[in-house]
Amino acid sequence: MFPTINDTLIIQTDSANHPGDYKARVLDLDDSHIWIEIPLNHDTGKYGIFVNTEVLQIRFSKHEGAVFQFMSNIVARKEAGVRMFGIRKPAAEDIRSSHQRSFLRVNAALEIAVRTSSGQKLLAITEDISGGGISFTVPTQTETLQVEEQIHCWMVAPFRNGEYEHIPFVAEVIRIVQEDESVGKRLIMIKFHQISASDQQKVIRFCFERQLVQRRV
Repeated sequence: MFPTINDTLIIQTDSANHPGDYKARVLDLDDSHIWIEIPLNHDTGKYGIFVNTEVLQIRFSKHEGAVFQFMSNIVARKEAGVRMFGIRKPAAEDIRSSHQRSFLRVNAALEIAVRTSSGQKLLAITEDISGGGISFTVPTQTETLQVEEQIHCWMVAPFRNGEYEHIPFVAEVIRIVQEDESVGKRLIMIKFHQISASDQQKVIRFCFERQLVQRRV
């Protein structure tokens, strides 16, 4: 379900320079872009002049009352009687209805520090990351984790603007998979149990940026 002309988009960004919700009407569509008017802040009445590196979290509703959301960014600008921003048109599978709890998941090898409930400290490498959780590998001989165990984690995520964000969280082990014994590793799957909204947004932003890079390859 894509937005159509005259639909109103509610836009949030990951930038401290543009807090709150912005509204923008869809003015035009093409194969690659959704063209919108300059977004207006709902609370301040000020226009949002976003930069291309800002990750936009966008939601819109249809006449049936269903609410949809997707992530995007500004990739073009043009004048056609009015000034318009062109946001990247998402793939159909990247638009999710509000009742869906699934998150975009990307492959990524990042270092993650783990402290188990018994106090053991581990340094691991992630296999994939999503806004709802992470999987990582640890050597079989050093792994003492158990399903349903809560662990404290710290991860450093790199972003396209060159910044590195430290993301702490508490997670619950939901599955442990024994990989090929010759590899000597286990795959640990965890879901976020305690993570601040701002830190979870950083994870979602990282996934979105990584997806853009992977699609260009």
